[in-house]
Amino acid sequence: MWSPKHQLMRLSRSLRIGRSVELPRDPASAIHILLPMVFGNQHKSLSELLENSPFDVNHPIGRSNRTLLHIAANCGQLECVACLLKHGADPNAIDIAGCCAIHLASKNGKKRCMEKLLEFGADPDVADIDGVTSLHWIAVSGRLELLSVILHHTSHIQVEDKQGHTPLHAAARNGHDNVIESLIKSGADPNYRNSNGLTPLHSACINGQRQAVAALLSHNAVMTSDNEGQTPLDLCIEGGYGVAIELLVKKYPKMLTTFVNNAVNKHNWKIEKVQSTVEHFSTKPLGHEVSTKLAEISVDLGFQLLSLSSTCKENGASLLRSITLLLSSLSTNSDREFFFNLFEPLWKALEEWILLLGNEQSPKKQLPTENLVDSPSTQNKSSNNLILEEENQSKLELAETVSQKNQSLTKSSQVDVPEPPRNPNMISDMSGRISVLIEVFWRCVSAQDGTVGTPHRFYDFIVRHVDVINRIINYNPKVIFKNFSFLLHDPKLMAYFFATVTSQPFADRYEWFYSCLYENRPHGGQSHLFQVRREKVFEDSCQEFGKISAENLKGNFMVQFTNEEGMGNGVLREWFSVLSNEILNPEYGLFVPSFDGCSFQPNSRSSINPDHLSYFEFAGKILSVALYHKHLINASLTSSFYKHLLGRKISYEDVESIDPEYATNLQWILDNDISDIGLNLNFTVETDVFGRMEEIELTPGGSRLSVTEENKQEYVQLVTELKMTSAIQRQLDSFIRGFNSIIPSYLIRIFTPEEMDLMLTGCREIDVEIWKSITEYSGCYNPTHQVIQWFWECVERMQNDDRSLLLHFSTGRSRLPAPNVIFSNKFMITSIPPSDLLPSASTCMSLLKLPEYDSYETLETKLLTAIRCGSLGYTQT
Repeated sequence: MWSPKHQLMRLSRSLRIGRSVELPRDPASAIHILLPMVFGNQHKSLSELLENSPFDVNHPIGRSNRTLLHIAANCGQLECVACLLKHGADPNAIDIAGCCAIHLASKNGKKRCMEKLLEFGADPDVADIDGVTSLHWIAVSGRLELLSVILHHTSHIQVEDKQGHTPLHAAARNGHDNVIESLIKSGADPNYRNSNGLTPLHSACINGQRQAVAALLSHNAVMTSDNEGQTPLDLCIEGGYGVAIELLVKKYPKMLTTFVNNAVNKHNWKIEKVQSTVEHFSTKPLGHEVSTKLAEISVDLGFQLLSLSSTCKENGASLLRSITLLLSSLSTNSDREFFFNLFEPLWKALEEWILLLGNEQSPKKQLPTENLVDSPSTQNKSSNNLILEEENQSKLELAETVSQKNQSLTKSSQVDVPEPPRNPNMISDMSGRISVLIEVFWRCVSAQDGTVGTPHRFYDFIVRHVDVINRIINYNPKVIFKNFSFLLHDPKLMAYFFATVTSQPFADRYEWFYSCLYENRPHGGQSHLFQVRREKVFEDSCQEFGKISAENLKGNFMVQFTNEEGMGNGVLREWFSVLSNEILNPEYGLFVPSFDGCSFQPNSRSSINPDHLSYFEFAGKILSVALYHKHLINASLTSSFYKHLLGRKISYEDVESIDPEYATNLQWILDNDISDIGLNLNFTVETDVFGRMEEIELTPGGSRLSVTEENKQEYVQLVTELKMTSAIQRQLDSFIRGFNSIIPSYLIRIFTPEEMDLMLTGCREIDVEIWKSITEYSGCYNPTHQVIQWFWECVERMQNDDRSLLLHFSTGRSRLPAPNVIFSNKFMITSIPPSDLLPSASTCMSLLKLPEYDSYETLETKLLTAIRCGSLGYTQT
């Protein structure tokens, strides 16, 4: 027991220093007092409390099992570390992860704490549960000043952690060249292979650490393969580290050939990464040599493709890859001119094959071989000579199997589908090979020509051989989508293949369209947020679109309705839906409905709205943005309007959408002889212009030109163009200008008007079976659950209008996409506990939250109430 005097003195001291003067006997309570002192480096108070205290200074703290010494070392509190060590703290005590205090001091760069710990017997070679030592942590952090401390206390400098990394591997991986130098001087082997076969050079190349690569190479690091067969060079190519590759090639010049070969043939490596390595060399002294090797490989692969004994799929992919890399390696026009001249023998051989495939003669004949010369890239090789000798024999055999040449194309854009040859196997075997080479030819001459559009040489080549190329496509239609993207960029070329392309399945053309559309799609960047008022959605959206570039509209953007909490994909889908309805609002006077009211076209009198042309441009941009991002709209346009958008010629049948009776009259004129029936028509039309009838000539001098049996077709076409085109020309021009600012016109010409409507508006009739096929379930629900069976029974009984309401309630869109087109995200139904609540939804995730109702009648009542009475909007109440 303390004497009264002693108790008084302890009380006085406690009050002066603002804390207790002794530790509680309970360790947990003692820790609560000591921890703040360690964090605050209050070493004097810490020492005073520990003096004559029974507290175990090595008491583990919390679930981590760390001690006060761990905490002090981690924070770098040197005085506290010294105090704890003097009071018996174990420097080698480990926490739950196997770390001791010296690990934490090393990891955080606390040099003086490390020294103090080593002074009191800390083991520098102890490893945590991952096999990591203090030396590993120093190598990772690259703290050279700590390395000199630890190296004086350890001789284990090549110990591996559980991932197989030595300290030298760790330093190389993190690019610490000074640490690498110090470790090697202390005895670390620069070519040490760990349990995975990785050398420090591998580790440096994994992350493209150029300084680490240079340091290791200066100590004669060798190029070896790891256990998976990868070399440091492979890792650099795969990662796109051009500078590191340059260092390796300078040290080992023979590696340049390996670099180029692997860049071409390792198809699992991302082409973008490999391209960056090749682009690095384009401005370097080794660039010419890299380009030369790529050109040699490309020409050689091209000739191999013309050999029926080669593998078309493998060689074709390698050739396309090598051409991509070659184009990346050429930085000047003179380089392009020089290297693409090396391909001339290949182009001549390609043309010989195409001529043979279309040859009319079946008997054997001597082939002209003067053009089939060795490629300059193979002057020191005999491979191409052997290939050409074999090919001459193969070509003679091929000449016997091909059928008569397809009759010449007409001048119209319609192309007859070629007739099969006698031996379809041969032309089928060659279709993929020839198609790859045609694509390569286009890419090369386009790069060599350097002008916008299709090079004249390539255009002439296609026109000369269009019948054979169409025949090739006929045997393997997929080559259109793999190799003939150049058709989309040139309407004149597309005209020769239009019938062949449009005869392909819609789903294939849809996929091709988006793959070409997204070739240069912007990635990342700032996501724009539009704030719009629901009651002023048209004006606000038009104003917001004026603030952002077309390129940014191709990226990510979000919409939020003012005073509503919702924001995300569901809101974006509803915004497109609501906005498309507003565009058709009669108050703006922009569009008028068709005769049946199911579609719309521009209003010829829209000029009553002074801003009508800018509104039409905005409307065109809205439709193209919706198509670009695969969102559906509610506005179906007339077939004639889609034809204008697609650049197709309209016909008198299109008049039926706005005036069926007039279209019938035009049909009657075409179907009957009008020579002697006294119609008294001339090439004029009377039209109502703001309440006044005016006569408009369909052609100069039309009032003096009578309609006869001979010119009636011209009359019908001119009348059609007046009603469907001329009357709304300015509106069309503005709309198409807005549309093409997002999606170029040439990309959509592969679709019909009906397909365009399907892509923009989806299926008007909702197919329940299709809906089921894109539905997933969560919670306790599955396809056989009773509530789910009731749900689909209810949906099947619904009218289409109610199905649209349900789809909109759940997803924010009112229609399903076109058949065979992937839904942007699956429709989800999740269970919630039984209740009398109405179903709810999260449109951003296309998620319907359906309670576990106890009967079909309850489910039907609740579901119809929710979709018919639920208001639009995202404000929570």
